[in-house]
Amino acid sequence: MTSSNCDSETTMSSEGKRAVRDVNGHPTQVLTFGNEEEDSTHVVFIPGNPGVVGFYWQFLKSLVASTETKFCLHAMSYPGHDVSGFSGDGGRARLSLEEQIEHKIAFITNHVPQGSKLILIGHSLGCYMIMQMLKRNVFTNVQLLKIGLLCPVIARMAESGTGQRFGPFFRNHPLLGKALICTASWLPKSFLTWFLDGKLESILGTPDVYRKEIVSTAIDFVKQPPCVVNAIHIGIDAINVVEEMDMDTLMAHKEMVTIWYTPLDHWVPVGMYQELAKAQPDLTIHPIETHHAFMLHAAEEVAEGVVGPWLNNIAGIQ
Repeated sequence: MTSSNCDSETTMSSEGKRAVRDVNGHPTQVLTFGNEEEDSTHVVFIPGNPGVVGFYWQFLKSLVASTETKFCLHAMSYPGHDVSGFSGDGGRARLSLEEQIEHKIAFITNHVPQGSKLILIGHSLGCYMIMQMLKRNVFTNVQLLKIGLLCPVIARMAESGTGQRFGPFFRNHPLLGKALICTASWLPKSFLTWFLDGKLESILGTPDVYRKEIVSTAIDFVKQPPCVVNAIHIGIDAINVVEEMDMDTLMAHKEMVTIWYTPLDHWVPVGMYQELAKAQPDLTIHPIETHHAFMLHAAEEVAEGVVGPWLNNIAGIQ
């Protein structure tokens, strides 16, 4: 394993640590819970798009608190999406979807100790990145135990309700899209706080205990137009790339993979996972009652009621 020294001073807390690491030449915001050197099992969480781990802070905290097993949990932002914790233009580089996949492979190769037991958890587009890692068989230096895919976007993205609206708008009106982004970034922080806090409470019912953290993370993101543009570009990239379900890779790892889908998901075609469950009964597929962006309103419920029990039941964790 290569050095995992941070480029910025690590912020320590009783709940974990937050640091900026150099991953494949890109400054990367990484949240870590547990002891990287002593724990033999490592859990790597890959978020969806936008790849900002701050949105998942409550989910990750609750996940660690709700599990009885001992492991080290890592969660990383996408380069170019999250510039919190460091300055300069290095964190604003625009990476393609393929480059983001290579970035996640580099983290596992260089920042997870060789010989460790590894569990992968992805959300949304992060699940597609995990599928690509499985296809490329990059886990030669670790023992891969299990894979959890939350609200996975791994096929037919352009056919989804959001994909049909999102893709054409930004492809056909790129300047208008960028103008809207810049306008939002110029709004006063006090107005954005009031607006976002109200929307999260009234529409999603985000609990008070972590609504402030979500609002703060969202404002930091909106106030960095290059990061927002980068997230939009990788979204368009994904709409063009994430097409047919890779059944060969999925079935080759069916003993490892668990899929949790929501019928309320607008990022996948209606009924896609119900159809998959009927066509492939050997796959482990469970519906969950939440929205795609569960971390904004049901972080504790998904951590404590879905992913936490799954982790507790994985044999081989010490």
